[in-house]
Amino acid sequence: MSVMYIKAFYGPSTSFHSSHIHKPQFLTGLKIELQRLGYRVDLVPVDCHNYCMLELNGHQVFRCNIQSFHFNTSIRRDPICQRAVNAVQNASQRMMSARDYLYFLSLIENDILTRTEYNYKEYFLSDMKCDCECCYM
Repeated sequence: MSVMYIKAFYGPSTSFHSSHIHKPQFLTGLKIELQRLGYRVDLVPVDCHNYCMLELNGHQVFRCNIQSFHFNTSIRRDPICQRAVNAVQNASQRMMSARDYLYFLSLIENDILTRTEYNYKEYFLSDMKCDCECCYM
């Protein structure tokens, strides 16, 4: 799975204390900004009321009430949207550095420690020599 893939789970929002309808227009500024930065964004409706959660590689990155976002506005006018974009960028940067760290760690272990003369020697019982007559070696 790519580090540049975001799932935005959002629930129906309560408006005027009566209607519970999914309104993806709350996430318009967030979606536009993340797509401008190169992320792929999928909006996934869920049944939790007034709920919004951003997921990156199966990890929760940001969660808030969906009504905290401004309705159908750009990121410049929405401070919660700016915080969500910053959280996504920080999380993707950390995941990329963790991926690079694990890659180089496995590269070092495989190429330097396993395939060289500095690797631990493996001794088996068949390699041992004994002069006694009891073990028949």
